[in-house]
Amino acid sequence: MIPSRIAGSVFAASLLLLLSACGGSQATREAAEAQRPQEVLTPEEEARSFYDDGRTRVALLAPLSGQHAQVGQALANASQMALFDLADDDFALSVKDTGSGGPSAVAAFQDAVEEGADLILGPLFADDVRAVSSGAVGAGVPVLAFSNDRSLAQPGVYVMGLTPHAEVDRVIDYAARSGIRRVGLLMPQTPYGDAVRTALYEATQRYGGELVETVSYNPRSPDFSEPVREFAQRGGVSRGSGGMYDAVMVPAGRRELLSLAAQLAYHNVSPNQVQYLGTRLWEDLSISTEPSLMGGWFAAPNRNSWERFQERYESVYGEKPPRIAAIAYDSTAMAAVIAQDARDDDNDRIFSAEALQDGDGFAGVDGLFRLRPDGTVDRGLAVYEVQRNNFIEREPAPASFVPLIN
Repeated sequence: MIPSRIAGSVFAASLLLLLSACGGSQATREAAEAQRPQEVLTPEEEARSFYDDGRTRVALLAPLSGQHAQVGQALANASQMALFDLADDDFALSVKDTGSGGPSAVAAFQDAVEEGADLILGPLFADDVRAVSSGAVGAGVPVLAFSNDRSLAQPGVYVMGLTPHAEVDRVIDYAARSGIRRVGLLMPQTPYGDAVRTALYEATQRYGGELVETVSYNPRSPDFSEPVREFAQRGGVSRGSGGMYDAVMVPAGRRELLSLAAQLAYHNVSPNQVQYLGTRLWEDLSISTEPSLMGGWFAAPNRNSWERFQERYESVYGEKPPRIAAIAYDSTAMAAVIAQDARDDDNDRIFSAEALQDGDGFAGVDGLFRLRPDGTVDRGLAVYEVQRNNFIEREPAPASFVPLIN
């Protein structure tokens, strides 16, 4: 099943039809309404008749107010694009404001459940996902969370954000097949850094390698020279060629990465002797001018698909989307496809575990993805190499998943 199978021209036509449907004479509509027999309903009956109309109901939980309102609106925009692309009249999407999180997120979730939501998209932040997870599991409503915190995953709560685990696993798999075994890690003292360390340890074990050394640094420090010096000395690379590292992983981005890379080169951690590895934080062309990063590898979704989505989004909304918008689009698109399939098969359990965990997976803006029974999500990622002002594809994203083994 491929959520993104409808082309952009159909999207434009659907949008035009929607706008046309909003036109017409107000007086004509009012006259037609006046001729209809009016049925008096109690407030409870009124609410029930509105929400119990046989439509598939999906709720998007996003921060539409407060500090992160701009990101939340982008999530809503991307979901609306998927709605136009793939959903039919029997699919209803409601957007709930999680505000500053906590109680606001719980209230948004409760509103969605009371309105009969069959599926929850979001929330965005890990704390909000934790706040709504128990209620969602208890209510039997699946959640496609936009966080990338893998620890949130559980049956019925799927972590849709691209996790460090997926990125690290992919690039270490490629590195191992390229003869790299011994990997050193220079990591920030943050939860993200901890997640990368865990993922790197698991990946090196899985693919026959070894995490030989880990040094951490304070990302808020104005000077990284001491931890970089320690890292170089532990690896033996500051005392000559060779050393104990075949590769060094640096899970940082932008100016932080540029500073670390320059200091690593100064301490003779040379890209001519050691393969540099990164995470999706490297997916920023501002890093492609640093000489020591030339030839470095990182894993990310197919960039061509993202760039096409970015162009479409900008043409509709007049601004560039944040990267997380792709997750909202793909989640909404997948929900629309599953809903259509369920109606075609006359299946009442629309978002069953079986439907969500289709072994073949789904294809979206961020490439192939497949939901697992434990709430984690498999990703089909490409491997890229940093070159001056460019990223070149070393190995494409897979075209299909290896069948699940039960």
